[in-house]
Amino acid sequence: MRYNKRGDAYWPGTVIGRYFPTPMWSDLTDEQRAELANIRHVWKVGDRFYKLADTHYGDSQSWWVIAMYNGLPTEGHVRTGQTILIPTPVGRLLSFWGF
Repeated sequence: MRYNKRGDAYWPGTVIGRYFPTPMWSDLTDEQRAELANIRHVWKVGDRFYKLADTHYGDSQSWWVIAMYNGLPTEGHVRTGQTILIPTPVGRLLSFWGF
């Protein structure tokens, strides 16, 4: 498989799909972390990142912010009873990451 300049994946003569690079973000500095408030949440059975994002951000599609902030790519990486942090304000955190 090859990729053209637009990022389309193709096999000779056929466009199969589009390749989107994975975004990269840096670790936060101590100064940046000091500008955020963290809501502590103890993970319970039935918890989901999208539910927490909806509750705290009013937007379930921002679930990935909580996941990435905690270094937990999916709910399968969280143990029941584990404390995770929900960073606020979310707009400030996203600005640190360049969004």
